[in-house]
Amino acid sequence: KMQAQLHATGRALPQGRAKGVACTRLTARVCMHARGPARPAPWHLNRVVTAASAQPEGGSANTPAEVKQVKLEDQPAFPMPLSQEMAVDEACTCAVTRLKPRLQSSKSSRGFASASSNSKLSVAIDIPVADTSASAVAALGVAVATKLASALGAPASPILLVFAAPAAVTAATALKRPAGCKVYDLREACREPRLFGGVLLLVNPSVADVALSEQLLQETWAGQASVCINAEFLSGTAASLGLPQAHHAFVEDAVEMVYAFMPVEVKGLLGNLEGAVVRQLSKPSETAAAGLWRILLRITSGKVDKFVQVGQTKRRPTSEELELIFINARAASSPLTGLAKFAAQFKKK
Repeated sequence: KMQAQLHATGRALPQGRAKGVACTRLTARVCMHARGPARPAPWHLNRVVTAASAQPEGGSANTPAEVKQVKLEDQPAFPMPLSQEMAVDEACTCAVTRLKPRLQSSKSSRGFASASSNSKLSVAIDIPVADTSASAVAALGVAVATKLASALGAPASPILLVFAAPAAVTAATALKRPAGCKVYDLREACREPRLFGGVLLLVNPSVADVALSEQLLQETWAGQASVCINAEFLSGTAASLGLPQAHHAFVEDAVEMVYAFMPVEVKGLLGNLEGAVVRQLSKPSETAAAGLWRILLRITSGKVDKFVQVGQTKRRPTSEELELIFINARAASSPLTGLAKFAAQFKKK
């Protein structure tokens, strides 16, 4: 009933992209910020991407589990990065955990040697950004390249930086980069017969860039490892993003999301609920299937301002599932839930 009321009376969100914010008309009224803030907010509430299919623990997306009263204010706070720099550090740690064994176990491509598409490792990291200008995108790419070069050492050299936006290429060339780091525009890189190096970083490709991105990572790139940074075509399932069938295998199987931090805002009758979806593969033994998507709700009450975990899924949750989990969590912490439960027990007596 609560979900139906939200759907019927919740304020509609504009469709499409406006002022750097991508919003879609969702049953949940879930607003997922794409590349910039919809309103003044902490840095980590500036970017969220869409999701892929899962079930809340204890129930399905359409059949919620029994709501038990809990006090969210008493739940432990989930550790959150306090700045974009901290998020970059966390993301690079997860990427290094995945890349290091591969680079150490096999020699990086050199000269006329090349890695087969089956032996390549492609990982992805998703970092919230407050500034979406070309200079900010360039700075993010260079920051990740610098940290990976420091952590991985010689096997990662040289690092290739590939930007989807030509303006970001111009901005990156003016920045101090790791030794030997080359900068390319995505289309320029795809025109090369082959590209050789240690690690390739593909920065900020959009959904429209999926074909060129697949060509670059699967055919043109002859190295062992690559990292996609804030790739929009990885922000949901291939079907939900409307990608051609020919690119589904690449999007869903060829690239492994090792770090994702995606702020979420739900608008409705109960007010605005803020939270986040987080995924971190920080241990070498963790597989993509083992990495959980943790669903966090922001609790603000008096002096309390923290994120607490209210659910987890094995696959990226959809917007409808996020709505259900958020509403159930908020309802479970409401005094009305305890009152209703007491009234029901009183009637039985």
